[in-house]
Amino acid sequence: MDINERVKCAEKFPWGKPLEWFEIGPYTILKFNPRIVENGCASTKSHISKEVSYHGWIDGKDSNESWPTPETCIAGLIGRKWAGDNNGGVGYYFCRMVEAPPYNK
Repeated sequence: MDINERVKCAEKFPWGKPLEWFEIGPYTILKFNPRIVENGCASTKSHISKEVSYHGWIDGKDSNESWPTPETCIAGLIGRKWAGDNNGGVGYYFCRMVEAPPYNK
C-alpha cells in the first residue's frame, strides 16, 4: 500500500486535510490544509485552516516536517536526503541564498 492509500484509508495524517499528491523521484509531497494551532496546540480535526502547506516523504519515509511552499519543501527534502536529519536547516539556507519565497525578504 502506498503512502497516499495509507493516509486516505486510515486517516493517518494528523497535520491536516490532504489535498493533492506529487511524486518527484524519491520524494512524495502532499499539499494539505494544516490544522489550526491555538496557544501552541493543534486544534481538533474539525478546525482546519484555509492556508496551504506541503509535507514530504523520502523513499516512503516520513520527513516529519512541512514547509510553506512546494519549492521550500523540495529544498528541505533534498537537504534531508543528502545531509541527514540533523542538517542545520540546509534547505532553509538554500532558499534564503537564492531568494526563494517565502524567505526572500
